[in-house]
Amino acid sequence: MPAKKKETAGLTSFMDQSEIGGFPVREWNTQQFCQLYPSLKTIIDALIEDGATLESFESEGIEPHLPALTNALIPIMTTVIQVSCPEKTTEECNEMRFPIAIALTMSILKKNMEHLTDFLGNAPS
Repeated sequence: MPAKKKETAGLTSFMDQSEIGGFPVREWNTQQFCQLYPSLKTIIDALIEDGATLESFESEGIEPHLPALTNALIPIMTTVIQVSCPEKTTEECNEMRFPIAIALTMSILKKNMEHLTDFLGNAPS
């Protein structure tokens, strides 16, 4: 197994779960997507700056871009969680332990990857 794959195996293994820390992981509805659009644009801009393309996502996956994704995600992850899990209170979102919050946010993004790849597919080259 290549070193890069080995380093990220633990981080990506949780991304297929349907619930993390008692928070559901599900697809966004239109209203949620619209609320998250500015945050998603921040993430996509960071991925594009890191060299991500639709083709690289399809061939390599997200693993080569995890540092850029994580750096873009940390400032907006409570927003992503709160919009994606509206049945949870602001206090529950804010009190979540960081490892659970990052795992949950990454899982939410993976569940909604089609929306993110639409951005990449339409990004200027």
